[in-house]
Amino acid sequence: MDCRLILFDLDGTLLDDRKMLPEENAAALKEAASKGIEIVPATGRMFHVMPESVRSLPFLHYAITINGAEILDIKTHEAISRKEIPFETAERIFDEAEKLPVIYDCYQDDVGYSGISCFNRIDEFITSKVYNDMIKGSRIPLDDFRKTMRERRKPFQKIQMFFKDQDLRISEMKRLSSCYPELLFTSSMPMNIEINIREANKGTALLFLCRYLNIDVGSSAAFGDNINDIDMIKAAGTGIVMGNGDAGTKKAADFISKSNAENGVAYAMHELGII
Repeated sequence: MDCRLILFDLDGTLLDDRKMLPEENAAALKEAASKGIEIVPATGRMFHVMPESVRSLPFLHYAITINGAEILDIKTHEAISRKEIPFETAERIFDEAEKLPVIYDCYQDDVGYSGISCFNRIDEFITSKVYNDMIKGSRIPLDDFRKTMRERRKPFQKIQMFFKDQDLRISEMKRLSSCYPELLFTSSMPMNIEINIREANKGTALLFLCRYLNIDVGSSAAFGDNINDIDMIKAAGTGIVMGNGDAGTKKAADFISKSNAENGVAYAMHELGII
């Protein structure tokens, strides 16, 4: 296949279940880059929370972060695109969260923040050690979260809620989506809801990068596994979903690969003739 741009999700896609970059996937990306293909991570994480094994890949020029809220020029470390939730809208979402049996946090100016009461309950809501460590290591606990944010009155890149009850998580995602059409509600973990401004999604970011780099979108390929990847999978010339992917995400795929634990990114790149 003719491919000039590859976007890949990290968790559940490029990385294995230990959040490590397998040698097979790294080698496949290196080979693609040697052919002149632009290689771009597209993640819900902030850039500095991406694994060093990915951030240090020498052929990366751009990164889509925070579900598309920011597109980063890695060399200059400047955003070439930012899409954020206005402060007033975020205030309403925080009010919603405080009525629910959840903990919540936010990303603002590439920093993760959590109220101390939510931070101290992370163990109750996030039982996976890998995710637990990642969340704790990327959040600054604030004694009075709401007061601090009201004093700043700045927009937010992303808001997250974490649930214990899966049925409640699904029903709240539907309810909130209908109440706040200006926002996009997705998920990248079994226990969370991720909230961005509607224009901030991986699909819109892919289209922006194609225009920015003068690449035909038909020559792009995107790899993902979860709900926050669906827009990107649909927008790409070829959308690839991992074998471990969410059922709804698989419906949007042009190709279903092996799982992330089986180096599904490298497998698909070979099977589709990208490399």
